[in-house]
Amino acid sequence: MLVGRQSGATAALVISRIEATDPSAVQILGTAYNLTRREVAVTATIVQLGGVAAAAEALGLAPETVRTHLKAIFRKTGIHRQADLAFAVASASEPLKLGPRTST
Repeated sequence: MLVGRQSGATAALVISRIEATDPSAVQILGTAYNLTRREVAVTATIVQLGGVAAAAEALGLAPETVRTHLKAIFRKTGIHRQADLAFAVASASEPLKLGPRTST
């Protein structure tokens, strides 16, 4: 707080956890990049579980099959890392919303 000075600028940053595996977020990404149903499922599972081996086990697929789907997802989206894929899903989940400025 500034004593004796008034500032006209006000800013607030609100950070909340975005559920990256929200089905609607993954589906938004899937629709935007024309992903197949299996690619959407692989995307959701990779983002939720954090890796090919865990996703393969959860989906009942061979790890190489998951890698093949992941390569197709990367090719379609232009994304090259699993962390960036998770970020893309999270971004689709909750786009930045700017509301009216409120006075305090």
